Amino acid sequence: MATQCEIVAETAVSLQPALQELTRQAAQGEVVHNDDTSMRVLSLDRDADISPERTGVFTSGVVWIFQERRIALFFTGCKHAGENLAEVLKQRPTDLPPPIQMCDALSRNVPKSFATLLANCLTHGRRNFVEVTSSFPEECRFVLETLGEVYGYDDQARTQGLSPAMRLREGGHRQAHLVGVGRVLCSPVPGILTLCWRNSPFMARNFNELRAKMSPESRARSEAMTREMLANMPLDELRATRNLTQEHLASILHIKQASVSKMERRTDMYIGTLSKFIEAMGGQLEIRAIFPDGSVRITQFSRDQ
Repeated sequence: MATQCEIVAETAVSLQPALQELTRQAAQGEVVHNDDTSMRVLSLDRDADISPERTGVFTSGVVWIFQERRIALFFTGCKHAGENLAEVLKQRPTDLPPPIQMCDALSRNVPKSFATLLANCLTHGRRNFVEVTSSFPEECRFVLETLGEVYGYDDQARTQGLSPAMRLREGGHRQAHLVGVGRVLCSPVPGILTLCWRNSPFMARNFNELRAKMSPESRARSEAMTREMLANMPLDELRATRNLTQEHLASILHIKQASVSKMERRTDMYIGTLSKFIEAMGGQLEIRAIFPDGSVRITQFSRDQ
């Protein structure tokens, strides 16, 4: 009796022309949403252009809006969402402008060889502030309430059934304010939250202004939480605070970006490997043994010993 996989494989042959036509139409779309998630499969025919060091398997969802219709394409394999999006964009007519791309801020979602108008997901950014609200109540409240204005205007536009063109034409009186609300940046500088508002009443407000309004208790709690967060973080977050990308770190270490990604996910590695990783970020690895009566620096792994 044929297995389910064999049945699907036979059916896929007859459906291939439909997939090709959907891909052709999707490539002409005005807006695209893409993301991926990990997937487990029993076996996989690897793409020839994918490094054997990349062992992960993903399912990418690429949803296009073309002439007010949605076309959803799904890809399972070793490629990330940005690489699968690039495969679709290969069929995009050259006379069309770059599409608007909606995704989260992971670099692997962006196609390397094709231009898009990148619009990072506001919901993901908002969620990060929600998660730390209990630790930074005043500053997060300011951000969340201001972002609420964006969602409020969007809800009004949806209720009125305004098209994108109508939103621009009918909402001119709101644009000056919304352009300012559009950028909420979290600075990697320790303890600083920078809120940039262009052409709005919140012009150039930064965390120092908000800090002045905080109670002494809230300020002390915020500073303590900041110190704790900066003192304990995984390698990927540490790299981000140093303003380094995986690609940049890979070039310093003379390895591939996939190897950096793998190292950041490890829960165990050689001390020498970790030391090189830290040095590439401009730091120096120090190993200490912590006892109830104090700590001792272990020196036998130091390069100068």
